[in-house]
Amino acid sequence: MKSARIAVRHPVYITMILIALVLFGLLSLGSMNVEFVSGMNMPTVIVYTIYPGASAEEVERGVIDVMEENFTTLPNFSSMTSNAYANVGVIQIQFADGVDAYDMLDEVRNRLDELADSMPAGIQGSPMAIVGGTEMLPIFSFTVEAGEDLAATTSYVNDVLVPQITRLDGVSTVSVSGGSQVELVVTLDTQELADRGISVLQVYQILGYSNTNLPLDTTTYNGQSASLRFDGEYESLDDIRNLTIGAGEDGTLVHLSDVATVELVASEPDTVIKNDGRQIIQVDISKRSDGNTVAIAQSVKDILAREEAAMNGGVHFNVIADDSRTISASLAAVIESGIMGVIVAVLVIFLILGNIQATLTIAISMPLSIFFTFIAMKVTGVTISLMSISGMVVALGAIVDGSIVMLEQIYKHWQTRKDGKALYTVNQAIFKGADEVGVSILGSVITTVIVFVPILFIQGLGGQIMRDVALTFMFALTASCIVALVIIPYLLKKLLKEDHRKITDNVITRTMDRITAAYGRAVSWVLRNRKFVILISIVVLVVTVWAIVQLGIAFIPSTDNSEFYVNLYFPSSNSAEENEAKLDQAEAIVRGLIPEVQTVVTTLGQTSGLSFTSTGSNGSIRVILPPVAERDEGRDVHTLMAIVKEELDRQMVDTDVEVLNGGFDNLVSYVSGGGGYGITLVSEDQELLYSEAQRIAAHLESDPEVYSVTMDSSYDSYSAVIKASNDMLSSLGLTSYEAGTTTAILFNGMDSGVYTDPATGERYDIKLRSDVMGQPIDANTLARLHVVSSTGADVSYASIADLQVENTVSQINHTDRANTITLNAAITTEDSSRIERRLDEYLRQYPLADGVTTQTGGVGTLIEDIMVPIVSAMLIGFFLVFMVMVFQFERFDQPLVVMLTIPFCFIGVSLGLMAFGSTLNLLSMLGVITLGGTAVNNGIILFDYTNMTLKRKRMAAIEEKYAIKADEDTVLYGRLDYATERRILAESIIESAMNRLKSILMTTLTTMMGVVPMSLATGEGSEIYASLGQAIAGGLFATTVISLFVLPVIYYTLERRKIRRAYGKGRKDAKSMEVAR
Repeated sequence: MKSARIAVRHPVYITMILIALVLFGLLSLGSMNVEFVSGMNMPTVIVYTIYPGASAEEVERGVIDVMEENFTTLPNFSSMTSNAYANVGVIQIQFADGVDAYDMLDEVRNRLDELADSMPAGIQGSPMAIVGGTEMLPIFSFTVEAGEDLAATTSYVNDVLVPQITRLDGVSTVSVSGGSQVELVVTLDTQELADRGISVLQVYQILGYSNTNLPLDTTTYNGQSASLRFDGEYESLDDIRNLTIGAGEDGTLVHLSDVATVELVASEPDTVIKNDGRQIIQVDISKRSDGNTVAIAQSVKDILAREEAAMNGGVHFNVIADDSRTISASLAAVIESGIMGVIVAVLVIFLILGNIQATLTIAISMPLSIFFTFIAMKVTGVTISLMSISGMVVALGAIVDGSIVMLEQIYKHWQTRKDGKALYTVNQAIFKGADEVGVSILGSVITTVIVFVPILFIQGLGGQIMRDVALTFMFALTASCIVALVIIPYLLKKLLKEDHRKITDNVITRTMDRITAAYGRAVSWVLRNRKFVILISIVVLVVTVWAIVQLGIAFIPSTDNSEFYVNLYFPSSNSAEENEAKLDQAEAIVRGLIPEVQTVVTTLGQTSGLSFTSTGSNGSIRVILPPVAERDEGRDVHTLMAIVKEELDRQMVDTDVEVLNGGFDNLVSYVSGGGGYGITLVSEDQELLYSEAQRIAAHLESDPEVYSVTMDSSYDSYSAVIKASNDMLSSLGLTSYEAGTTTAILFNGMDSGVYTDPATGERYDIKLRSDVMGQPIDANTLARLHVVSSTGADVSYASIADLQVENTVSQINHTDRANTITLNAAITTEDSSRIERRLDEYLRQYPLADGVTTQTGGVGTLIEDIMVPIVSAMLIGFFLVFMVMVFQFERFDQPLVVMLTIPFCFIGVSLGLMAFGSTLNLLSMLGVITLGGTAVNNGIILFDYTNMTLKRKRMAAIEEKYAIKADEDTVLYGRLDYATERRILAESIIESAMNRLKSILMTTLTTMMGVVPMSLATGEGSEIYASLGQAIAGGLFATTVISLFVLPVIYYTLERRKIRRAYGKGRKDAKSMEVAR
């Protein structure tokens, strides 16, 4: 090939290219982001609306329904989910793949401006729109302890730590939980107000109006222009205490301090977070899509180390979640697998070639291909991640295939002798070898690479995950082709000498010669027993179908990232103190069951994951474990989760317990709307929907492979409505707004401005509340309270309003505007198909009520979404492989025969996965697609060489018979007799099979052994990529056996039929034909 001639004749060019390749490869490697799995994000915008005091039904009617109707017409709209809670409404809008969510954010905000007049009057502020997706999930979390003053610690975190972290490159948001703010609290004494005839609303208005700072435009002072403002703000707490809010019957002035206490107090945190019983603050850091997780985490650690040193032990930080550790550990495990694969592959090459010089030449080609891959990754924006490195590791064995074929062919000609002398010079050997196998190498690489092209067009989450693996593999194989066609001839020109052509002869080569001879005899036997071989092949295909059916199906294998979560849902009748005691009890149980636990963090008021609401009726426990090797009896996270779940259910019968895996499983759970097995019920009737959901939940809980079931809605909430009498209000001269404001202050408290301390500049929110706030509300409470009418009359609160309490739904969910309830089952296995089959059988016996339908939920949604695209991509990829082979062979029959190796690879894939207990998942399916390109390579090498050998032998036979120089026109069938044609055909197949055996074994074994360490890996994150290696290793073994023993039979059968057609069905010799002289 021309590339070999350029490499040999212009070595300086190639040398400079190699130097540049290494240099830019290292630069690219150093500048790429490092992530666990990149691209797991869908363009999403979240709209968050606060509607204080509203029930879930009111939020649905007043907020969700109004917004949904408008948002469905957004450009690039894909789907929408909505959740209506008490006081809060959340809508998540998902857009089409490839859309920039930040571009859509402006459009959503414009729509919200248009809807402002349609929103209920009681919503707090304006609805907030933010970019959602996995970017909201924290990549680094730590806790802060700094003494008993929680408010001071919160101030330190917000004023000192958060600004430093926010400034780091790539950081998106920094969230602080469990903190407390100092507020200026004015607590009204309701009895004193009633005795003095002063209304709550009167105090509220005076408190707000007496703290004013107004700009008054500009004025002229001493002939100069000056800005003018009115300053009537409070200058001290005494200013507030001394506010005149009314007068007694004798004209005595009443000050605020007479009817209220005014003090700076620390607010109660929305969530209470503890570690070892000590109340702490938790800080969560999220990154932008282009942020480098490892770099951000290291920078945060540096900040924490500096602060800890600067505070002289006055503050303590505890890192509870660090994605960079998971990333580093996972990448280290997969890189270790890759290094082991390289070592094994090089060893295999040496054991087959028996030549150190040749082995080193192949070994040198590996890093060159890798450097090229790094450059291509940098240019295309592929990051260093578990997926991209897995693709590279898979490619490590395959990238030497072309180099092996090229080197062996050049060596063969370099060592060829005639009459005791070298037949070819070094240059001639290189050029001849490159000419003979260059096209085959190019075709082989193209077939391997082209099968991945359809994957690049798969949309959705599955396509994002597979993209990095596919691109990295394609880059590495493309690089290997360039190395084989250019660099190997260049290196051999340097290494091979004209006067030193020692033919390798040692134990290894002699052993290989005996194996080759035995293989030749085996090929001869299968050619004589073709029917038996074909029958066995058919049986194997039947077994393949059976094996595939036995495999479990999953989206991504579950991982052990040394953490899990326990979510606790307490009875709504519990007090906050009872819930705190329950949470402490659960923590003690977890610590008792897992004595080796590293850290346990409890949160009262919020469950794990992203939450837009806080309630004292639930809590969570985050359990941080040591690595598997350091745990008692090496228990994996799934075993521990099952033990914890069983014990908590036994000891806490009145509490619903949900146990969820952390790490990568938590990410998958978030993007799928729930992990494990999920089913979504749809109906317009909310009560019927809930009833049927309860029935399905009860059935799922009885399933042997399910250990917990959660439902995203319930009727365990209560709505207390203080219903006012408009007639009574009118008679007292009160408006509904005045009565409502008074009620809010009495029972909930209200903001009433901001107080700025002149000495420190600190700003404090002023909270106006009453002494009944926090007390249980009942009819007696209302009877004890008094309000003042417009005439100054003292009226019992119970006379103007009644208390109505009703059971209500806690959460209302919509999926694309339809009412839904989703049940998520935490399961003991990765394969949810058996659970689904059992549930389907149950629903056939006991159908859902009319008007209730089902949709797949949880991870099942991801499986459904990816299955059709990935199968389509697989079939299109296989067609592209066939098309390339047709171009290469310029015929249809032989490419079709080579394609037969692909169905046989499934038996190896199935047995490989079954041997390790793995499932048919996204990564193992990717392995099947990879095999579609690599499995045909052996057939291409074998058939291409057999065609050349057959042509050469027939030309030699024709030249001997007719004493002419044979050419393309003289090798047609009919020149020789039938017996000679069959003999030549058999000899050509056997000779070609023996000659190519070494290449086939080396290319197959290097690829197979390259992924075997990956298949056996046990490091953190190895569960994800292990199935990829298992599928490829098993599939390659099966296709190699087929290529070595079945393809020769099919080749013989096809060519023999042509001979039979040419010679009257093979029974008569051809008539003599006159040859043009």
